[in-house]
Amino acid sequence: MRGHLLPPPAHHAVGPSSGVSWVLAMGSAAGLLAIGCWLAWGLGNTHQIARGAAGLLLWLGCTAAAWHWQRSLPRGQLHWNGADWQLQRSGAVQPEQLAGRPEVRLDLQFALLLQARTGQGRPCWLWLHQGAAPPLPGAWPAIRRALYSRAPAAPAQPSTDEAAS
Repeated sequence: MRGHLLPPPAHHAVGPSSGVSWVLAMGSAAGLLAIGCWLAWGLGNTHQIARGAAGLLLWLGCTAAAWHWQRSLPRGQLHWNGADWQLQRSGAVQPEQLAGRPEVRLDLQFALLLQARTGQGRPCWLWLHQGAAPPLPGAWPAIRRALYSRAPAAPAQPSTDEAAS
């Protein structure tokens, strides 16, 4: 039986793009507008004022959480070397080994949101954008091929019993 072929090595820049910031800003503005309309149409009694204040606090908390998430996205390079995945963070000396293959959580064709696990098992979100400064032409299709490949993450090593026979 013929084994799976592994996708060739690939790498691509990771980090938030201006599009992510724009979507968060528009979502936050839409939420604030909705709360403003809700307050303008319903401030007839004290219960509505309390609900409006709770709505504003909820909006503020969601907006702060979204901006914190966006600012905490790692910046650097995602590498597939043909056997395993590594994240080279900007400013870091050594690349960080990822535990397994990053999982695609959102695919917009021009951008990918990935969830990966660091070597310590912590979840890590990665944003890849086709327009990010790729190190080589063809980096976008190559990283997509590596992410969507059904081949095992590393070639199977024969056990000592199999090697002896």
